Amino acid sequence: MNLSSDYIHPTPNGGRCRVRIFIPDEEADAPVVVLTELVGNPGMSVTNCVEGLAAEILAHHRWPDRVMAVFVEHYEDGVRGTRDDPQTFDLVRFDNPSPLETTSASGRVHRSLGEPRWSALDRETVEVLVGQPVR
Repeated sequence: MNLSSDYIHPTPNGGRCRVRIFIPDEEADAPVVVLTELVGNPGMSVTNCVEGLAAEILAHHRWPDRVMAVFVEHYEDGVRGTRDDPQTFDLVRFDNPSPLETTSASGRVHRSLGEPRWSALDRETVEVLVGQPVR
C-alpha cells in the first residue's frame, strides 16, 4: 500500500481530524482510510461524526464502485485528556456502502453512510492492513 493522502479535514463545530488514505497495489483490494482524532480538537470528535466524515471522503475520492474503503478510527495516547489514556484503533463499518445525501431546509447537503459500528483493532493489525508503521 502507498500513502496517497495525508491531510487535516474539518469536522462539525470548528473541529478537525487527520485523514490518511492508503491505496493498495492491487486494484481489487480496498483502500484503507485512517481517521485520527487530534489532541486539542475544539469541535466534534471523529467518533461523533464518523458516518458523515467517511461519506464525504468517499464522495471526494473515487475508487472503483465494487471496492469499499476500510475505515479505521484512531485515537493517539492521551487525546481524551489524560496521560494514562492509551492509543486506540477501531475498525468502523457502516450500513450503507455508498454515501446517502439529504438536504436540510436551509439547503445544506448532508452526507452519511448510516449507522457506524466499531470493532477494536490493535496497532499490529492496522500496520498489516496499510503495509507500514502507523504513528
